[in-house]
Amino acid sequence: MLMIVSGHFLGQSGLAAVHPSFGMLLASSGARWACNLFLIVGCWFMVDAEFSLKRVGKLYLTVITYTVPLTILALVCGGHPGMKDVMRGFLPFTGRALWFASAYISLMLLTPWLRRVFELPMRSLGLLVGLLTVLLSGVCTLPDEQMCYAIDCCWFVYVYLAVGWAKRALFGQNRGLWTRRWFKWVCLAAGLAIYVGLVFLRGHAGGFVATWSGQCLSDFKTLPNFLSAVLVFAFFIRCDIGSIGWINRLAKPAFAVYVIHQTPAFFPFLWERICCVAAWQDSPWWWAMATGVVLVLYCAGLALESLRVRMWNGLNTCKRMVFSALRIERGCDFG
Repeated sequence: MLMIVSGHFLGQSGLAAVHPSFGMLLASSGARWACNLFLIVGCWFMVDAEFSLKRVGKLYLTVITYTVPLTILALVCGGHPGMKDVMRGFLPFTGRALWFASAYISLMLLTPWLRRVFELPMRSLGLLVGLLTVLLSGVCTLPDEQMCYAIDCCWFVYVYLAVGWAKRALFGQNRGLWTRRWFKWVCLAAGLAIYVGLVFLRGHAGGFVATWSGQCLSDFKTLPNFLSAVLVFAFFIRCDIGSIGWINRLAKPAFAVYVIHQTPAFFPFLWERICCVAAWQDSPWWWAMATGVVLVLYCAGLALESLRVRMWNGLNTCKRMVFSALRIERGCDFG
């Protein structure tokens, strides 16, 4: 999520254009790569989870709880969002205020049927995943961008099926290379090398190669982007670090951070009026300010999400108490 925030902030605020460098490209080009990682992690747990409409509702509630107030805040405080962005804030799912959230909710709604695919024989499931890899990722890797919400939704379905197959056929195996301690480090090094290589080509190759590498970085459906994310994910799958409380606490608001900093009517106001990028973008300490913005945004998301969850839990507690009192009252005979 820090990579996603960094990519959006540096690109949308104009800092990436003001301070072009290889380091800037590394920090600003990873948003879609990180989206693949975020999606793979989510699918890893989703493929074995029972469908719950309540979980879908919670995710939608998280989105609308932020998009509506933040849209209103931008309007009240003098922002000038377009009418389309305002309406998207009030219709976050159908209006696709946040494409990742809408696609992820759509995937969750489809899982009762998609899980039936895992009943196929392992060989047949593997062939299906291989064919979809060619038809989706292979085609998107060609030098002709395939960018629209519908194909992104198809990609979410593909990653769900691919992760489900890999979890059963590859990651669940305790033999061969998976048992070697050094292999996970090879995966990490290879995954990061692909990402760094794409960034280098984008900044230094020029011509067709730079254009194509830029496409691979901006489109998470391309093979290099997806392979890089899978390899990094494979490293962490083999890291048996147990349950670490502070990491879990920091991870909980990640999705809320995404919603907060990318609400369409709000984020231009966020960069221009709250972060005041124009006031310090030419400072020699701009890099420290930019790093601080990313970290403070995440911490603010952590605080806001903690508050939202507590308020929601409090409302649920009050509701249960009222209903319990009503049931007791109806059961009493006062006559």
